[in-house]
Amino acid sequence: KKETKKEVEVKKEEETNKETNKEVKKEKKEANKETKKEEKKKQEETKKEVEVKKEVEVKKEEETKKEVEVKKEEEKKEVEVKKDEKSSLIKAGVSVKIVGLQNRQDLNDKHGTVLKYVDDAERWVVRIENTFVRIKSSNLEIIQKETIVEAHHDNDEFHIQTKIGDEVVSLDPAVLKKKFEDVVKKYNFGSGEKADRIADFLTSAQDSKIKPSELAEEFNMDIEDAKAMLDWVQIGLQFKEQCIDPHA
Repeated sequence: KKETKKEVEVKKEEETNKETNKEVKKEKKEANKETKKEEKKKQEETKKEVEVKKEVEVKKEEETKKEVEVKKEEEKKEVEVKKDEKSSLIKAGVSVKIVGLQNRQDLNDKHGTVLKYVDDAERWVVRIENTFVRIKSSNLEIIQKETIVEAHHDNDEFHIQTKIGDEVVSLDPAVLKKKFEDVVKKYNFGSGEKADRIADFLTSAQDSKIKPSELAEEFNMDIEDAKAMLDWVQIGLQFKEQCIDPHA
């Protein structure tokens, strides 16, 4: 009977342990569920954060892309404006350098004189030495602006100043005279019909100034030669006006 009672107690203890184990397992199970819930919640939150971040990045990329497109459009407009400005500066008689030609690369970096614009071809006729070619404005670079020459007589010293844009440059009259004589010889302006024509052209302007581009176009000259000729003519006129008394 004693042994039986002991067995009962052991059995009862075992059953108690089993119940305890069940409770422990249940608690663990509940704890695992809570843990999984927390993990799932964190995953969802992380996923949401990733999606929000992705949306922000996509939006940022779109904005950046738009900014780039706007910038490209602005740059394109600037290029067009510069082309228009460049084209407006090109005119008959202007000295130019040829640039960027693909089919006639042999002409690139050569200098020439603009003669006229051909509307149908949308190109300028440019004389390069003894060759005449039609070239777009975009393939021409102006190499020098026209000059205005002023002669000064101070303290019995005669000197020349050339104004190119806002810059004033001193010139040697002897050099200008030599250039003038070379131009007269080159274009045969010393005698005959050409001499009469150029005399009429220079005197017909009266009070208005003749531009090198106008002289170059009229007599099919290089712009630099036209400048040299007008420089020396202007010196003569200034000298006459400042130094010679018409009533003497």
